[in-house]
Amino acid sequence: MATIFYGSCLCKGVRYSISGQAQMSVLCHCLNCQKSSGSAFQANGFYSKGQFALLDGASFITDYHDSAVDAGCTVIRSFCSVCGSNLYTTNSTNPLIKDAIIVMSGCLEKASSALEPPQSEFYVKRRRDWVKVDGNGTSEFQAMS
Repeated sequence: MATIFYGSCLCKGVRYSISGQAQMSVLCHCLNCQKSSGSAFQANGFYSKGQFALLDGASFITDYHDSAVDAGCTVIRSFCSVCGSNLYTTNSTNPLIKDAIIVMSGCLEKASSALEPPQSEFYVKRRRDWVKVDGNGTSEFQAMS
């Protein structure tokens, strides 16, 4: 039986569960992930949509359709309209990840056991000079590929 992990927004109005481990964990340095996270990068876990279950707070979730991404597609960034926590991203226009939900690691409870260390870094061409990542086999990509 798969391990269940839980997550929530800052105000705890939105709560969710995830069944099993992430398919992949990444750091994204693209400008839109920097802006949406308010940080130098965003740490994400890629899960299949079937692993994700919203437990509470559907009415608090607002979607932002971000069409100005470096990859040239539209991603849907979902956040809590009460506290502003960035929760997850979906992308139905990219065939490689159309069935995925990309969960922001900062909202996971016990994130260190819910996510492996990042396997990949995307948009390293936009990585801040002062960001140092332990290169423990992390694959680096100039874009999302």
